[in-house]
Amino acid sequence: MRVPRAIAIAFIAAAACTIRTPSLAQSPDVADENETVEIVAADRTTVKIGAGVVVSHAGSGLIVATAAHVVSSGGLSVVTSRGERLNVIKVRTIAGFDLALLETSPYIGPVVTATFGAPALGAPVHVWGHRLERPYVESTGSVLDLDPVLPEGPAQGRFAIECASCDHGDSGGGVFDADGRLIGILEGARRDDAGDLAYVQCEPIAPLLDAGLTVAMR
Repeated sequence: MRVPRAIAIAFIAAAACTIRTPSLAQSPDVADENETVEIVAADRTTVKIGAGVVVSHAGSGLIVATAAHVVSSGGLSVVTSRGERLNVIKVRTIAGFDLALLETSPYIGPVVTATFGAPALGAPVHVWGHRLERPYVESTGSVLDLDPVLPEGPAQGRFAIECASCDHGDSGGGVFDADGRLIGILEGARRDDAGDLAYVQCEPIAPLLDAGLTVAMR
């Protein structure tokens, strides 16, 4: 299915929220929740919240994947699902994509890192983010198009999902398949000529691998 050309993008951006500790059960959905972190961008006047996914380690720190627009301002920190706040010491953006890798200050504690998969047309997906003022909210949907027509040009691995409940605070969140594999990073919503939601655009995982990220594959 090819989704219609959308004329505008509305990034699913920051929203204030708090952190809770997730359940210890290890269903695929809950495991994905444990991989999710909160990303805080704070300056002297505003605090913005986005989401990210722990994908690897750097020494004693964490490597977090997110959308680049989530970390476009300064004062960055990462809050884990257990509530620990870590400083962001390095930011690497991926040229040509709305993707970024963050390296945090040292972290001591249990860490669940994402494994990678690939989107499949029509397959169910779920997204973990911090929607509006609610922390660690799961949204569900399905893959609509593996090669959407985008205003900025070729999709280059970007894909479209149906996710009616995705909203502010979900930017940078992980898009997971039914087996709990990370298949994309949520970028934002695209709207049609009437201003209605057409689909939610997701950034691909391949550029992260091309950037030299080492993660578990299954």
